[in-house]
Amino acid sequence: MTVSVRGGWPPSWVSTMRCSRRRWLCPAAGTSVRTGCWTTRTRALSGCGWRCGRRSSPITPRGDMDHTRRLAISAKELAARSGLDDLELVSLALEGLALVGLGAVREGMRLLDEATAAAVSGDISELKAVAATCCFMVFACERVRDVDRASQWCDQLKAFCRRNDMRAYLAFCRAHQASVLIARGRWREADEQLASCLDALRARVAWSLTIFERLGELRRRQGRLPEAREQFARAVPHPGGVLGAARVAVDEGEFDVALDLVEGLLRGISARDRIERVAALEVLVRARCAAGGPPDAVAAAVSELAAVAKIVGTDCLLATASHSSGMMALAARDAVVANELLRDARDRYERAGLPYEASVVALDRVAALRALDRPHAALTEARRARDSLHSIGAVGQADRAETIVRELTGADDDESGPGTLSPRETEVLVLLARGLSNQQIADELTVSRHTVRRHVSNLLTKLGVESRTAAAAHAFEHKLV
Repeated sequence: MTVSVRGGWPPSWVSTMRCSRRRWLCPAAGTSVRTGCWTTRTRALSGCGWRCGRRSSPITPRGDMDHTRRLAISAKELAARSGLDDLELVSLALEGLALVGLGAVREGMRLLDEATAAAVSGDISELKAVAATCCFMVFACERVRDVDRASQWCDQLKAFCRRNDMRAYLAFCRAHQASVLIARGRWREADEQLASCLDALRARVAWSLTIFERLGELRRRQGRLPEAREQFARAVPHPGGVLGAARVAVDEGEFDVALDLVEGLLRGISARDRIERVAALEVLVRARCAAGGPPDAVAAAVSELAAVAKIVGTDCLLATASHSSGMMALAARDAVVANELLRDARDRYERAGLPYEASVVALDRVAALRALDRPHAALTEARRARDSLHSIGAVGQADRAETIVRELTGADDDESGPGTLSPRETEVLVLLARGLSNQQIADELTVSRHTVRRHVSNLLTKLGVESRTAAAAHAFEHKLV
């Protein structure tokens, strides 16, 4: 299911029934009805607000979530008058999804519950309508970051698609499930699921955009930034591709690039689409805090995140709001407030079962603990995050954690003297000694050039040398090459 990308819309958000002249069984009337007349009539809604694609392209709404809600209500009313029960329930689900996007989460989820309950109980006879209705529920769960509920509906939808041999929908469902696996830190399984999805959807390029975006996010978390950047580029014009590129830019220390991307994305998302803005606001706060951005601009984004989190109330979104508030406090040198907020965010992420997010927050909290002159607490937090990141395969963040641990132990730990390099720093030293440039080392290790620069700087300091040539001589002297 896809949408035309207008105004910052992710393609996975809104999709309705296909435009081909398939036959829909109307249980109430007990007769089959062609959808051609329905397509013609819905095209006229809201000044031709619906677009009909060719072949497998779906009919898709243009505009923001408020516009989508109005279209869904119109379609629901028209379906009711025409006796198209299947379409009426799908329109109800779409209305619910739009309400969730607008921040009316309780009412939106109530409509989605009503539509999906009818779908799985057999009230919808058209198989693709059942799948679409359940997809809308999964989309909503993902948007409010309710991972448990998204996982449950993914299982339901996957079982339904298997029973009815709906291979394309099954592949798309696996993409949703891959997102849950990524969140849970089960990355090998997620990798397998996404590879399977791409193979199944090879002929459906538009459907693959969201899969490229999810694969890019997996690679980013793994620390394989060049590959992540490539996948996000393939996901464009999906806004998730743009957002992913902004996240990579933050990881590489290119904060101006990240801000340019995410600010452009936010300009294309209506302020009314409150849930849709969350991920972009989260990246915006991190980039601005790291770049030393204007306090007022950071505060506005943090305030918006806090308001949405309060409405939705899931642990994950509340953690996101606390994390952003904590980063703002840290940037303002208020270590006491930052420590409390970041601890709250870490605890909430852990309760939600999100190890990567919890570990990243823990590393951010280390800065607050160091500012409060609590080195032992900082070391415990850093080691805990490092071990968690290593266990899930988050190489880039694990290297960051390792660097922090060595900084904290370097002054009073005899086993960690100036010449002791981390395993990753040793790898970089060996490649450096072989004459590779920073970019070549980055390509070899599938990390960013910024990460390599940091490792080179750290190893030069630890070895007590001032040049790459001297470091290379050290490598040869100790028979590392």
